[in-house]
Amino acid sequence: MLDHYIRGGASRLSPEAPVPVVHVQEEFHRLGGAANVAKNIHAMNHPCGVVGFIGDDHNGTVLNKLLAQQSIENHCFSPNAEAITTTKTRVIAGHQQVVRVDNEKVLPDTNVLGTDTIKRLADQFTGHYVLVSDYGKGVCSESLMQVLLKDNNAKVLIDPKGLNWRKYSGAYLVKPNLKELCIIANTDISNTDEAVAAVGAQVRTEYGFEHLLVTRGGKGMTLISEGGAQHFTVEQIQVFDVSGAGDTVIAVLTVMLNDGYDLTTAVRVANEAGRLVVSRPYTYAITREELDVIKVALNVGR
Repeated sequence: MLDHYIRGGASRLSPEAPVPVVHVQEEFHRLGGAANVAKNIHAMNHPCGVVGFIGDDHNGTVLNKLLAQQSIENHCFSPNAEAITTTKTRVIAGHQQVVRVDNEKVLPDTNVLGTDTIKRLADQFTGHYVLVSDYGKGVCSESLMQVLLKDNNAKVLIDPKGLNWRKYSGAYLVKPNLKELCIIANTDISNTDEAVAAVGAQVRTEYGFEHLLVTRGGKGMTLISEGGAQHFTVEQIQVFDVSGAGDTVIAVLTVMLNDGYDLTTAVRVANEAGRLVVSRPYTYAITREELDVIKVALNVGR
């Protein structure tokens, strides 16, 4: 995805409708969606590649240039002439988001990558960590997930979307937020340790995940595994922008695991990283230096 920002000042309402008139002072683009996850990983000094579909359009060209600037290995493709690059345009007046405009076209949940392409990419992922950011746009099909989860020995971490979680069966870790957990469990869940742990355990068992990590906003996170649940609190902080926070959390998890840390330690650090990025403006990628500061603060050694 491409994140497009239009920022300016607003001192009066429009005579045409009760909305502010924003005088544009700045306009810029940033990597969004799975590309923002890749940007976070790269910013922590880890090589990575990104796979996804884009359109053969201007926004696709901009996104490709941003990936090249970050030295992110680019496997993005345009599946057909109708595909467009998913773009989220946010209009900011001062420090307040006025409106978000989404330009996207969801592809059918089919094998848009093609079987040969999937197998070729899966061969490259064998023995590595694979991070799946499923935004429900049509790439993360059952056939793709089958190859990643069943046909090689990669450890797969998933940021889920939609109601078909059967396709994630066998994942190393799935990271829903509380709202997504409520939807997949078809029940309201109070944001308490006990309630999240109880429902999360049922979901983890039902769908066959090794671990389920539930992000709970200001209440932190809950990690649910076969041995039980662990709860990770977080200090309150002034929230500036929550966009991309989930991307940072799962990116930090993957980097920490790749560096040889155990999962509990990885979650502790990712929890603090999520707190950091929501205090930053726009879609923010955590740096290696900031990650190291968090590790020192948490007394995390090698």
